[in-house]
Amino acid sequence: MEPWSCTGRAAGAVPPPPIGHGLAAQLLRRFPEETQRLRDRHEALAGKRAVRRVHSFRCMKTDHELQTAATAALERESHLDATTIGVAAHDGVVTLTGTACTWSAKHLADQTVHGVDGVLDIANDISICPCGEHVVTDAGIAHLVRFALEAEVPGTSASLRCTVTQGGTVTLTGIADSREQRLEIVRRVLQVPGVRRVNDDLSTMSGPW
Repeated sequence: MEPWSCTGRAAGAVPPPPIGHGLAAQLLRRFPEETQRLRDRHEALAGKRAVRRVHSFRCMKTDHELQTAATAALERESHLDATTIGVAAHDGVVTLTGTACTWSAKHLADQTVHGVDGVLDIANDISICPCGEHVVTDAGIAHLVRFALEAEVPGTSASLRCTVTQGGTVTLTGIADSREQRLEIVRRVLQVPGVRRVNDDLSTMSGPW
């Protein structure tokens, strides 16, 4: 009996076990039509998975579009206080920062963002903080951001500026030495208490990116 052929199989599909002299061979001899239907179903499902992967790649949003969509989804969720949650996106990976009142709220934020089209993975760095504690004003956030930049990214304080608005939205302007330093600056600012979103308007020595 000829082994099952992989010709025409969808890319990424996993073939069923090869037919030998054991149970699979006995099933094929006794129930040839049913066995073939199972194989056809296996290929069809594998093909659908491959199409979904290609569709997801083609429809991938830019970092800014993904950040905006994730923020909007959190704001629509009535059981969350989106003003305390920061959102950053890079290559389909969304990082959540800030605070939540309970563990269930943190988990709900995770679930909400996972439902956004284009989100591949989530880094949930939300801290649990009982509601009403540690409220930081925009002025306080600005001081904390300046301190974080001077302490964690030496040599950048003179070339960077930040503007804090809307209860924790930080806009960064200025020049970074490299793309790596630029990403590090944004990461550090997102870790500042009270920061819920970072608008990255930085430039690098070699250009916008």
